[in-house]
Amino acid sequence: MPDYATRNTTTTGQEEGGPANNRYQPDEQGRLGNAAVVELLRDQKQAGGAGDADTLWDVASQFGAAAAPDLRDGHRYTVTAGDMQSSESATWNSIARQHGMSERLLMAFNEHVATVDQGGGQDNPLGTTPALAAGVQIYIPSADEVLFKQVSERKGGDLAAATTEYNTLAGKHNLAVMRTTRERASGKVGESYGTAGVDGGVFYTQNPALAGASQRAGRSETINGKKEYRVAWGANFWKCSVFLHDTAYSAGFKPDVTENKHYRLAGQLHWSKDYAEVDVKNARPGDFWQRFGGTRSDESHNAILSSYVDVTEAGDEHDAWNFTIVGAETERAAESDQNFTMKKGTNEATTGKIVRFFRPKQRRA
Repeated sequence: MPDYATRNTTTTGQEEGGPANNRYQPDEQGRLGNAAVVELLRDQKQAGGAGDADTLWDVASQFGAAAAPDLRDGHRYTVTAGDMQSSESATWNSIARQHGMSERLLMAFNEHVATVDQGGGQDNPLGTTPALAAGVQIYIPSADEVLFKQVSERKGGDLAAATTEYNTLAGKHNLAVMRTTRERASGKVGESYGTAGVDGGVFYTQNPALAGASQRAGRSETINGKKEYRVAWGANFWKCSVFLHDTAYSAGFKPDVTENKHYRLAGQLHWSKDYAEVDVKNARPGDFWQRFGGTRSDESHNAILSSYVDVTEAGDEHDAWNFTIVGAETERAAESDQNFTMKKGTNEATTGKIVRFFRPKQRRA
């Protein structure tokens, strides 16, 4: 797989967009997404050089996978002049943030652009282009495809093992949460989770039980075909816990709503009766994350775990934990890299912070 250099996350301004936008085109071949992810994940020896996706899944079945993964396709996106930033890297970053993912994930699915080609390119339905520019079509992978890519890398390219693992995650909360996470981090909804919110302090939520969620005219919008309540809990507040619980709610799980119809704060997530803690060895994409530094609103951080956790030794007394999260940042909800030096055998970082992972306990009514 392409091994892009780790890049610190930055956030950018946002232009609202969605599937209804005329810059998006349906994939007339119907297979661009799954074909693209298979191209990335193909193990030539195991697949016997097969180029057809169905054949690959047949091979996986022969090696013990229960069923082919049901991957939603992503979509094509045409880059506009307004997308272009001061450099190509900044443009990739900006477009990726608009769609709820990291720059390197987006680039990995677009090797038809020569400047990010890592040598894996075969014939691509999008053709080839020397560089990212206005008018160029790129492919925005679905959350399903991103997750399958991560699972396959975790399984060392073993297609059968990856298919089985993916199907397991699809049957639990993980896939539903990752679909919702990347959707809610995208567009104007994602921008609303920035510290300042949008339109003078508004954030969007699908949860009608929150204080300020109202059925009155002008207090909600339909975005991407879904009703979003416009809620304002005051200007310039950190919305990481709001993003976490909103994601749980929209994914179909019970969030922790307090008696005053707000969400439980980031530093109190480990007190919640609606989430169960899991250890780092069992943490998976689509689990929930807490960096604990105290119980007040500005002392801790919440987000959604968007990758596996790589744990490596960092000397006799420490381990290194590396992973990615999607959560509320200063400008918007976005994906970022997380790197911690941990006291070996514990979940305590050398900085004194506690790193925890959680899963929702039950589906909401």
